[in-house]
Amino acid sequence: MKKNYFLKCAILIVLLNLSSTFLWAIDETVPVGGNIQTAIDNVATSGGGTVTLAAGIHTINRSIKMKSNVTLQGEGNWGTLIKTTRNMKMIIADSEGLVNVTIKNLELEGTNASSGGGIEISWLKIVYLKKMDPLVKKDLLITCT
Repeated sequence: MKKNYFLKCAILIVLLNLSSTFLWAIDETVPVGGNIQTAIDNVATSGGGTVTLAAGIHTINRSIKMKSNVTLQGEGNWGTLIKTTRNMKMIIADSEGLVNVTIKNLELEGTNASSGGGIEISWLKIVYLKKMDPLVKKDLLITCT
């Protein structure tokens, strides 16, 4: 009887460990004026998921740092704008070796300086940018080597 009990407990622990990403992964929605970085950090800590920015204009004063296993998306089609008046990269990598990062349904508006505006993610094998430009009729796939 004890052997079966311990065997069942051991199997349950193994299954929980293997599926912890699926059990604890969360998605978050950020209202206009909300903290985008906190939502990304929470989703990444939970094992990954999606951060959805509510439709409207999200003004940022610091670069958004993307993390592994996180999708950053706007609500609806072209209803979400990330805007800054500072001379900075708007979306950057949090660290080297990022995996499974997707950015979609967003418009970006930044400065036109050489070191300002846009997305700069280095060290990532594959970045999916889904319909970031209304003039582009298909998803963009950027591969970095």
